[in-house]
Amino acid sequence: MSFRPQDLYDFAEEMMKSNPLPEMRIRTAINRAYYAAYHDCKDWYDALPDTGHVPVADERKGTHAKFFAKLENPGDRLTTEQKAESIRRGRRLRRMHADRVTADYHQNSNVSQGSAAILMTDARNILAGRI
Repeated sequence: MSFRPQDLYDFAEEMMKSNPLPEMRIRTAINRAYYAAYHDCKDWYDALPDTGHVPVADERKGTHAKFFAKLENPGDRLTTEQKAESIRRGRRLRRMHADRVTADYHQNSNVSQGSAAILMTDARNILAGRI
């Protein structure tokens, strides 16, 4: 069974519907919203006529960091608009990733409903092409 980035985002929204809102639901929403944005950016990137490059300083980093670097260092054959959007997508995803890492791996860190709301807005804007 396959899924669309929007499906992940819709699940994230469902996680935020609870009163009171348990922290585990907030953490799950952050994770799903991040991955909705990540997959949307990946689909967008894969459709481009030229790939970005990973600077030497980022070559030993993880898969996600390398992907952000490719977005932030777009290919030369892209239009000015495509380059600008690629850079914006990379920067936005990089910021969202930090929140996702905190939500997933730092169980002793507080994760707030406010930070989830910001990440959800960022994800919604990426999926809507408003970056």
